[in-house]
Amino acid sequence: MYPIPANCRFVGIHRYSKWTGFLVFLMVAVSLAPTVVDTAANKALAQVQPEDFLNYAYATWIGTGFYRVEQRTIWVLRAPFSYMALEPGEKRKWGLKLLLPVTFGFHQFEDIPEDVGTMAFVPGVEFQYPILKNWWVKPYGQIGLGKDFSGGSLAYIYGAGVRTRAIFPWRRFEFSLGGNLMGAGQTISGGGNDNGFSMFEIGIEGLHPTNFTFLGRNTDLSLYFILTEFIDDLDILFPLDNDIKIRRLYKIGATMGFDKPLSIWFIKLPRIGIEYIPGEDMTGIALTMGFPF
Repeated sequence: MYPIPANCRFVGIHRYSKWTGFLVFLMVAVSLAPTVVDTAANKALAQVQPEDFLNYAYATWIGTGFYRVEQRTIWVLRAPFSYMALEPGEKRKWGLKLLLPVTFGFHQFEDIPEDVGTMAFVPGVEFQYPILKNWWVKPYGQIGLGKDFSGGSLAYIYGAGVRTRAIFPWRRFEFSLGGNLMGAGQTISGGGNDNGFSMFEIGIEGLHPTNFTFLGRNTDLSLYFILTEFIDDLDILFPLDNDIKIRRLYKIGATMGFDKPLSIWFIKLPRIGIEYIPGEDMTGIALTMGFPF
């Protein structure tokens, strides 16, 4: 091993030592940057509460089905319990129905590891009045409560509107025109997402009887199309800053009706079918109980 002369200096290392240190620092910073960003994002997500982004108001009226809005997947089970308190008749033309819907929701997010479950009960009343023999107007109002299963705050849910439906028989067909104008909202008891929506819907349905029976019941088939226009946009909130505002939805449905309602437990189903919602911002497949007017 050769000795190093005392007067010899490492000129190259001395000249580039400051650049070497800078490069090492840059490499370490680049390698740690994703960790820092992920840690910041995780801290931001950890501070998010369910009441900051859950929309109980729309989930209450959307109906049973599977829905997809960008990074959010929503499963909704809505039991549309109701009771006809006053039947319309010859002496009293108008009727009164008690609305007792119970809604369960299951929300999955791509940017949150934990799923969120919700439940809401929003009772109300619907007043039914015939303007003509084939034209009904149905104003309604509902108010109730919602809660998630993750320890969030209680939500107060409310909504009111008016539905209308006109029926036009033609030969063996029955055509219907329907409309709905409503507004709904929510207030979180501990502070949070106190937003709502208002919308206008118009739809058309064609129904025709069939020649086959199902479980001993005569049946008919129908197709319908509904246009939903949100007057002030439907704001779908996300845990981070990537909210979606929906202006318009299209709904296509097909149903089967029975001359004697089907009974599942204590729920009577005069009609049952499938509804499809195509779109860029929101898509979905829902279980429908018929033309919703």
